[in-house]
Amino acid sequence: MRYPCGLRILVLVVAAAILMLAVPCPGAANERALCEGSTITNADGTFEWVAWWAYGGVQPPDLGAFAERFDTGGQMCQIGLQFTGFGAFELGGPLDIYVWADQEGTPGTVLYLKTNVFVGYVPVWPTIREHFEDVTEILCVDGAYWVGYWGNWPDSTVGLYLAVDLTGEPGHAMTKVAPGQGFPEGWQPVNDVFGPTHALGISIKLADCSPVPVESMSWGKVKSLYAQ
Repeated sequence: MRYPCGLRILVLVVAAAILMLAVPCPGAANERALCEGSTITNADGTFEWVAWWAYGGVQPPDLGAFAERFDTGGQMCQIGLQFTGFGAFELGGPLDIYVWADQEGTPGTVLYLKTNVFVGYVPVWPTIREHFEDVTEILCVDGAYWVGYWGNWPDSTVGLYLAVDLTGEPGHAMTKVAPGQGFPEGWQPVNDVFGPTHALGISIKLADCSPVPVESMSWGKVKSLYAQ
């Protein structure tokens, strides 16, 4: 059967659209495969209180940061953060999300940094919402390393409250103390600052690691991000 020219064009356009819908998008398939991994957390799933820094306790580039230690190897594809609030927060943040190499039991070299992250709506305590942030680079980790964030609200009120698991043996959580907060400066155990803490509300999702080397970020490169 022969169709008029205009109708033939319409048929071809419809057929092409159907074909496009039937063929999976390579990019979307790769993103789904990237995050089909195992979720790792040191918390037991319940959180009894929160930890936070505000005003002088938050100073750039990372004073007031929180970090949780992990030692499971793999390709990191997502980072989860458990947040709550004590008011009407519409848009929590901004945050800078970090992965650090271990340096003698504290966060050391920056392996990954994602700046200016907003986590969306934050509920009022005791309700907690977990925000998942994709890792946008191939990052293979092994041995001890640290995952956490810095809240980008220097000399201001709290932007977000991090959920804290208090039940169980004190774990491996650190916070970077700014000058003038009544504690030793630099990376300190959360246990020494906020009281006995089993784990922070920080999780990671790991997939099988591809043989791609990790390029650490120099501290000069990290600082340059804040000068832009």
